[in-house]
Amino acid sequence: MDNPGKYRHKITFCKQIDDERTNNTITGQKLEPIKTVYASVRATSGTEKYLQERLSNTVSYDVRTRYYPELCDDTLIILHKGQRLEIRSVVNIGEKDTDLGFTCTKILREGTSHEFI
Repeated sequence: MDNPGKYRHKITFCKQIDDERTNNTITGQKLEPIKTVYASVRATSGTEKYLQERLSNTVSYDVRTRYYPELCDDTLIILHKGQRLEIRSVVNIGEKDTDLGFTCTKILREGTSHEFI
């Protein structure tokens, strides 16, 4: 029997789409929701780097959810509590089509906006 509190975080998987193109430049990007599911979300590590005289913070997350075939795409974005997590890899845990594991990163840069559209 599974632990009933194992998947307790509500997350939304989104696809990034171009809003408008003018003269081959993208004026904005939007996120189109694909599916909202319950998952376990756990921060695994964090790093700080100086890039071009700016501090860059990166936090890695381990996200697990039930198996849904439409979520086996590493180009999707996860929204969790107002945070935008970029998927780095997708793993079908145990190859049993019961659980999916995602390795994600959240990148914060000093002096830039952390908001999503």
